[in-house]
Amino acid sequence: MLASIQFNCAIVPTLYTKHGTEIDPDFIHGGVTTKEEVLLGSGAPSWTAVDGKMVSYRWTRINGELSCANGFDFGFAKNYDAFIEFDEKDIVKNVIVEVGPPSMERIR
Repeated sequence: MLASIQFNCAIVPTLYTKHGTEIDPDFIHGGVTTKEEVLLGSGAPSWTAVDGKMVSYRWTRINGELSCANGFDFGFAKNYDAFIEFDEKDIVKNVIVEVGPPSMERIR
């Protein structure tokens, strides 16, 4: 409340992806899902291993905004990295999703 009065800011609840391609790891099943299905469903990865046996998707999710009258708007952000490993037949072998610490990111 004090920040709202002093700096004329408001917290706006939002949820959206700002950078990258957010993937849904629940649709990727080890031993079942193919590399082609992953790429068709998720688009181009952020990174691909030289041998093609691992891809990575990175995205930033904004979970709320701090909007200020002075034009400085910040998002409550979390960064995500999903690593998908494929076997010799290009079937998903392993999926790891890492979530970074919360941060503030200037959005406008």
